[in-house]
Amino acid sequence: MTQSIRCMHCGTKTRLEYQPVRERHNGKIILLTSAPMHFCPKCIDNLISLEALAALRYIKTLPLNKGINEFSFNDIYPRAAKAII
Repeated sequence: MTQSIRCMHCGTKTRLEYQPVRERHNGKIILLTSAPMHFCPKCIDNLISLEALAALRYIKTLPLNKGINEFSFNDIYPRAAKAII
């Protein structure tokens, strides 16, 4: 799973946090809860993890409803990881 990385902007070691990620896809809203994010305390910025990106990519292949489509990272990532392999 995700490990701490260095910030791509300033080089400071980031801290792993779990936060919601909201993204639009074809006019629909995807809300991914508890997604792993890399937080840089110097830049005060979040960098999305590769695992969260994989989960979002997988979610975009699913049929989505109008409005907000909420997914838990812990529920969706195992399926996303299998789809990648």
